[in-house]
Amino acid sequence: MKKIITLAFCLFLLVAVWPQNKNKIARLQEELAAATTDTAKIKSLTGLAFEVVEIDREKARNYSQQALALSTKNNYPKGLMLAYYALGMVADYEAKTDSLLYFYNRSLQYSTALKEDKWMADTWINMGLAYVHESKFPEALNYYDKAESLASGMKDDGLLAKVIFHA
Repeated sequence: MKKIITLAFCLFLLVAVWPQNKNKIARLQEELAAATTDTAKIKSLTGLAFEVVEIDREKARNYSQQALALSTKNNYPKGLMLAYYALGMVADYEAKTDSLLYFYNRSLQYSTALKEDKWMADTWINMGLAYVHESKFPEALNYYDKAESLASGMKDDGLLAKVIFHA
């Protein structure tokens, strides 16, 4: 009975969340088509990458690479941070630990320079999770500790809960 309830709940979530995701993807595609500046294109491209990574890794990689190229061309650090983070997510979903660590570390370089604490903490959480999957628990704990310290200092209860959930 417990399995049936769990399955029903999962199906409900899928039905409830999928249309929201499709609407957000459609909105981001419209924003991308209407974008007149490279920074607006980068924002839409990375947003699309974040939204489609679970359902179409190739599209997510393509959006991320386009954002990376535009960010590099314009020397736009926030765009570089987001594009590398998105590429890290693609590698994460593909279970390519070396690649995800490379991309997340590149994203961290920019988030640190920009003092984007939430992005830094999220990146450390993802890196910790990658090490958990590799059964490298001391390394995972190191990244979780960094994220927890930053989240505590920010007084961000949601982010702190995310760290605790993963740690």
